Amino acid sequence: RMQLWRSGVGRGTRGLSARITATAVRRRSLVSIPRNVGTASTSSPWKMSAGAGAAAAAVAGGLIVADAAACAPAGKEGASDAAADTATAEQLHADLQGHTRQHVLDFLEGAAVRHPTDTGILWRLGRACVKRADELQADPAAKLALLEKGVAVLERARGSPGGDTCWKTAMYSGIVLNAQSECLGTKAQLEASPACKVHWVRAAELSTAELGRPDPTVLNLIGRWCFTFADMGWVTRRVAAAVFAVVPTSSYDEALGYFKRAEDSEPGFYLNNRMNVGKCYLRKGDKAGAKEWLGKALAMEQVDAEAVKDHAEAAELLKSC
Repeated sequence: RMQLWRSGVGRGTRGLSARITATAVRRRSLVSIPRNVGTASTSSPWKMSAGAGAAAAAVAGGLIVADAAACAPAGKEGASDAAADTATAEQLHADLQGHTRQHVLDFLEGAAVRHPTDTGILWRLGRACVKRADELQADPAAKLALLEKGVAVLERARGSPGGDTCWKTAMYSGIVLNAQSECLGTKAQLEASPACKVHWVRAAELSTAELGRPDPTVLNLIGRWCFTFADMGWVTRRVAAAVFAVVPTSSYDEALGYFKRAEDSEPGFYLNNRMNVGKCYLRKGDKAGAKEWLGKALAMEQVDAEAVKDHAEAAELLKSC
């Protein structure tokens, strides 16, 4: 079964909240993102307008949250209330010691009623949907319903003021869509995969405009997309041939390029990324390169459930080196 993204845990959300409380903005060389993404023209969910607005700052309880109001329209009545809600949402998201995922979701659902066109509220609600959905493994129907809600919320976010230039809206649009399609089986994931890539390529473009270079999490997501199609087995490829007139293609070299660029942007930012660098080298027959990068992955801390899984996979792959 295809799995571009483990939707519930991992650096795609944990790392974002860690960076939200930091004031440093990365500045490095631009990464050229390919534009040959299949349906990215008339069927694209994005208006390809230029650039992304700079992140705003909000103050909540004396804590400056570096992008608590990111992607929210400025100068609107009630904007300060929305900024306070986004700051609270980030605090809840980053610190689950006294809160649950359901608590975060409930708070953001209320905030979305108060601020129904605020992009910053809406993409965070989409994120909360996918995080809470991952806890509903024992109830597939409830999980799917929540992910479908997340897809709809992020569609609203893209249509809200400033939504078409918000890279986090783009990133989570792809993540939630992929998680939803994963619930529906391989065929559904294949059908959704071009749109997922459109979202992530758009997120790379927009984060470059805002941060000075693509966000490394977004590059990791595109790398996973490329690896999935490069590593597709015969049975899945037969299913893909029935879905697409022309099956999307990629290569281990293309996937490796994205993973390495992500690592260059922020060395050691994500155990999964280093594990995937090693996996690409192994698929290419470069055992020395694979051994180096899998070793780097194994040296990293296992900070969450996804990291534990990736650590175990890296250890298994290392046996082949």
